[in-house]
Amino acid sequence: MKFIKYILAPFIMASLLTSAVVAPSQAADPPKVMIVGDSMTSLYNDVPGSSKQGWWSMVARAKGWTPVTDAEYGSGFLRKGFGSTDGSGSACTGTVLKNRIAKIAQEDPDYLIIAAGRNDLKKCVNGVPAAATTTESVNAAKSYFAALKTEITNAGIPASRVYVMVPWAYSQTQESTVLRPKIRDAAKAADEQFKEAKAAYDMLSAAQTRAAYDQYG
Repeated sequence: MKFIKYILAPFIMASLLTSAVVAPSQAADPPKVMIVGDSMTSLYNDVPGSSKQGWWSMVARAKGWTPVTDAEYGSGFLRKGFGSTDGSGSACTGTVLKNRIAKIAQEDPDYLIIAAGRNDLKKCVNGVPAAATTTESVNAAKSYFAALKTEITNAGIPASRVYVMVPWAYSQTQESTVLRPKIRDAAKAADEQFKEAKAAYDMLSAAQTRAAYDQYG
């Protein structure tokens, strides 16, 4: 049984979730959604109307969910991050997603979004970022997805409520043209379902919002 649905855009994610996922009707509190990721999550906030409101906040509020994040600047499936949410500290001193996977059970979310991979053109070698091969990036993603499946099974999180976003924004750059296929390859190798949709960057219709994501993402 396929356990992860892949999408490219939070805008498409919102419409997909509307039709495909039903929130628990008897829940005393709003459903919780946990977003695991990198700076595209960590640099943004949950303040409506703010120029730094995160895409994840927009999705959560549209659904009436309570968002929680586990995101680290510069981190990925393969590359260690800065150990911070804002880029303070040094590269390769933090964690990869798999190092933080136990936090999923601790938060016990109703829904889970994995939004990562855009930093995996590089890896850490002796504490310094260095070029990564496609094989290294794909293997790291495979390893994470396998661990994720075990984690959500043990935590009792339905697989149908786990979503994975491939890298987005910077639509004309190497991150977009190289990293997306890497994550697709990892998904296919794991025999997971991939759902291609419109790039998330296109949803950011306001020029100043697009500029903010390009500058700070």
